[in-house]
Amino acid sequence: MPLVVEGADAPMRADELRGALDARGELWLWVERSCASGRLLAGDAVEVVAPSRAFRGALSIVDDGGVATVAEPNDGRERLAVLRSIWRDRRQWSLDDEPWRTALSSGSIGAWRIAERLRAAVLPVVRSVEQLARTPALDEVEAVESTFYDTPDVVGSSERLTGGGLSSAEEAVATRVMKEGDRVLVVGCGTGRESLALARRGMRVAGIDISRTAIASARRSALDAGLTGASFETMSFPRMDVAHGSFDVVLVSSDVLCGIPGRTNRAEALSRARNAVREGGSVVVAASSGRGPARVLLEAPRAALRSLGFGAREVGDRFTWHGPPPTRRFHHAYGDDLEIARELEAGGLAYEGRIAGFVLARREHRAAVPARRTLDAAVEMARVLTVLPRVERARRTCGPGPLAAEMRRLAQTAPRRDPLGRASLRATIASCDRALPRGAGCYRRALLEMALDAGAADEALVLGFRRHGIGHAWVGTEATEESFDWIVRI
Repeated sequence: MPLVVEGADAPMRADELRGALDARGELWLWVERSCASGRLLAGDAVEVVAPSRAFRGALSIVDDGGVATVAEPNDGRERLAVLRSIWRDRRQWSLDDEPWRTALSSGSIGAWRIAERLRAAVLPVVRSVEQLARTPALDEVEAVESTFYDTPDVVGSSERLTGGGLSSAEEAVATRVMKEGDRVLVVGCGTGRESLALARRGMRVAGIDISRTAIASARRSALDAGLTGASFETMSFPRMDVAHGSFDVVLVSSDVLCGIPGRTNRAEALSRARNAVREGGSVVVAASSGRGPARVLLEAPRAALRSLGFGAREVGDRFTWHGPPPTRRFHHAYGDDLEIARELEAGGLAYEGRIAGFVLARREHRAAVPARRTLDAAVEMARVLTVLPRVERARRTCGPGPLAAEMRRLAQTAPRRDPLGRASLRATIASCDRALPRGAGCYRRALLEMALDAGAADEALVLGFRRHGIGHAWVGTEATEESFDWIVRI
């Protein structure tokens, strides 16, 4: 039973199916003839519709002469690797493990659904207990990361993106802090997507990564593309050893800094990044921030224990699952940009603001990041609470255009904050926003920021919309625009 994409008139090739699944994770397919027997397997990875019956699932599919084909239950041929895992609760689970293998071997949708319900009931308890585990040592984390990023599935998925160029957020970063001829160090370069794109722009790029397999792939890609301005080396970020002042910009890729356990180790890594850039050079770090109410409640006891001198895990430390192969990985979630700014300051770097998911820092002498004193925090919160009712009333009666104009009018008496002051304001707004009965809202946060900061009022209020799912609102360059179908700037 060959598979075809909805609306297409030819079966999918196996490589096309792999690429489509890697890119989207969910796909509509048609089975060419009726499958009323119900022998297709149910899961959550691919949406498959037969003429007589719909099945949702991680199908048993083989590569039959280059064509993706539905396999019989006992087919011994090698399955498409990308379909040996299902996507559920944002985690991937191998179908080769029990109890999934037992349920799938019967070819029974009912058996699979029972196994899934059991997993759904037990998983939250297992994951909650798992979050109480001790924070691992740096060597343990690096061993897991090295093994994970050396696996064929992970390297292969990264290789398919190598020629994709820069994201819109990376484009904005490159435009702001880089120029042709700059020496750029990419930390966590993987198979070289960002490095090769920057080298094509005339920059001299060095890439480092903990994965030997990924570095070998990046070298091959650079050689094939004839890019002599790009070089690659296997190296750990916290143990990075490069000549002092040898780069104009250090770009730390996604998950690299957040994957380092312990503030001391992260500060050491940032200190090495500082030493790698010239005086006045830039360090750009991919790091998101913000915690929801559930995360705040979960971590409040941990924060209290640490304040009393007990050796509890650091606030923000947690474990996540990624795959294939399913791998338990460490991740530190920052509460706000002030926390990031303090780690940058500990590494000798000055916080300069944010572009989407990237935090900008500079190597220069500057006073330490001030602690948030109780009085200062109370004054900031009073400002937010004073303006909040006016914002809420206007939000329910005005459209985005008049509303943005009203916020800019309010901002005429507001201070123009430096990057740290603005990060502090955002943290206070987020705290108030989370406590509202109807829940947090990005539109409300953006409006409050415009009303309380004259610098934010000078920037655009940006509304991003998606065809499917909710949109997002932000001020200036706070968020990336690449994941939205329509963008409105006011």
